[in-house]
Amino acid sequence: MGADLYIRSIHDKANAEHMPKFNTAAKVRDALIEAKVDQSEIDLAQEVVTKHYDAMYDHGGYFRDSYNSTSLFWQLGLSWWGDTASYINSNGKIVPSKAKLLLEWLKSRTLAVPTLDSLKGAKVSLDPNSEDSLQAWHEFFIAKKKRFEDFIQTAIDLNEPIDCSI
Repeated sequence: MGADLYIRSIHDKANAEHMPKFNTAAKVRDALIEAKVDQSEIDLAQEVVTKHYDAMYDHGGYFRDSYNSTSLFWQLGLSWWGDTASYINSNGKIVPSKAKLLLEWLKSRTLAVPTLDSLKGAKVSLDPNSEDSLQAWHEFFIAKKKRFEDFIQTAIDLNEPIDCSI
C-alpha cells in the first residue's frame, strides 16, 4: 500500500509505449520458465521484463510513497490522509494552483536524520560507512523529497492536475 500520484500525460504515454513490450517480454520469460530452460536464460529474460516495467513508472510522471519505513511523508512527520486533504479535491486530483501551494509547503519542511525508531522494519546499520547507515537513509530521503518536488514542479509547468490514489 502507498500513495500513488500520476501526471497523466506523461504516465499514460509511457504506459502506452512500454506496456505491450512488457507483456511480450513477460510471455517470453514465462515460456522459458515453462520450458525449464537454463536459469541464466530466464534471468536474462527477466531483465527485459524489468526494464520495460521500470520504464512504465520511472519517467517523471509517477511518484509513489509506500506506507512503510521508506515513506517520505512519515519521515517528515506527515500523513498522506490528513496533511494533504486541503490540496486534493473531491475528484482525487491536485489542481495546479493547489500544487503550487503543496510545493511551497513541502519545500518548507526539513528532513532530520532518521532514527532507528523512525526506520522500524528497515535494514539499518550502525556502521556509518554502511550503505544502510542512518546517513545513507538520510540521503535516500533527501533524494526522494527532491524527486517529489520535481514531480510537483513538472505538473505545475505542464499546467496539469496530479491524479492521486492515497
